[in-house]
Amino acid sequence: TERVVPGNKVIFLAIFSIRRVAGAGGRSQQMGVGLRKPYLRVVGVDVNNERSDQRGGTAFTPQEEEKFRILSSRPDVYDMVSRSIAPSIFGSLDIKRAIACQLFGG
Repeated sequence: TERVVPGNKVIFLAIFSIRRVAGAGGRSQQMGVGLRKPYLRVVGVDVNNERSDQRGGTAFTPQEEEKFRILSSRPDVYDMVSRSIAPSIFGSLDIKRAIACQLFGG
């Protein structure tokens, strides 16, 4: 089995889930109000054992780079990317915008 050590680049494949946790009792427990706690269930781990200071590892073709340039020049790119995140989930646009900022932030 592979082991993760400091300096490794690791990619996790995970499922965002929510589980119900027991409350402290009292009135909320009697009323049926449930507390839920989000967690990530990791279903896959990819470990890169090469020590490197290079960022990323994906090489783009010149055609893909040109598509990125065209996309970046659109005035509505922020809204387009935000709407593209989890399109099957209606609403929650503020959360989708926050995810877009995290994905493309430095």
